[in-house]
Amino acid sequence: MARAIESQSWIIAAAQVGAHNAKRTSWGHSVIISPWGEIKAECGGEQQEEPDLATAEIDLEMVREVRGRIPWDHRRTDVYPEV
Repeated sequence: MARAIESQSWIIAAAQVGAHNAKRTSWGHSVIISPWGEIKAECGGEQQEEPDLATAEIDLEMVREVRGRIPWDHRRTDVYPEV
């Protein structure tokens, strides 16, 4: 969630699930997180063994709103010039 908030963008994190070979198994837990850090969809959890699908409507207007509400007065213009 922190990455979504600090980058002010949607985060879509896909995770593998199932047995890959005799020694390696993944348990999944894919997630879609809004720029406000809200979990909008997720798959998996404890010991998931079957594939699953998460979907969410990506609202680009929300990105503009979030970016407009987070202050930029802490930005170091001496290090990162204005663009």
